[in-house]
Amino acid sequence: MIRIPTLLLLSAGICISSQAQASTETAPAARHAKAKAKTAWVHVASKHNGSGVRLAYSVPSMQPGRTGTVQLQFSGVQGDDARVEWRAPEGASVTSAVAGSSTGLALPRGQVTTLSLDVTPTADGMAYLDVFTTQNGRGSAQSVPLKVGSGKVFLKREGTLQTMPSGEAVISLPSSPK
Repeated sequence: MIRIPTLLLLSAGICISSQAQASTETAPAARHAKAKAKTAWVHVASKHNGSGVRLAYSVPSMQPGRTGTVQLQFSGVQGDDARVEWRAPEGASVTSAVAGSSTGLALPRGQVTTLSLDVTPTADGMAYLDVFTTQNGRGSAQSVPLKVGSGKVFLKREGTLQTMPSGEAVISLPSSPK
């Protein structure tokens, strides 16, 4: 059996409880400041023979008819001819705050560039903002997912729904000549 002096245990307990009390008093304020200042960036995987420009993005919670600011961050720019272009998803409008850059922008060499795009979706569902980067004659295409509202994917219904004699539901699609 190990004997530890009572005074040592008592002082250690006081030290631990006072530290715990101090940390709980400042934790909510510190946590709020960190959450407010920190942006969650998603880094996109890039292929080995692509443009070499690395893309990260941050997408807010989006609702139909309301504008949300999507942030795109570009790094790894080594060429003087580096450029980014973007395409709005079907059913959404995209505008840039940078003057004269409605669908594209030159990227400065050796710098990290953050671009803010205002996206206004018109319908609930999943949409994708297509981002194209070029540098030194090579290109890459990446898609940024935009979850709007519930984010459910809605497919266009084609064909006719029929019930077979066995009770099985079958969708009959018309054939198209090739």
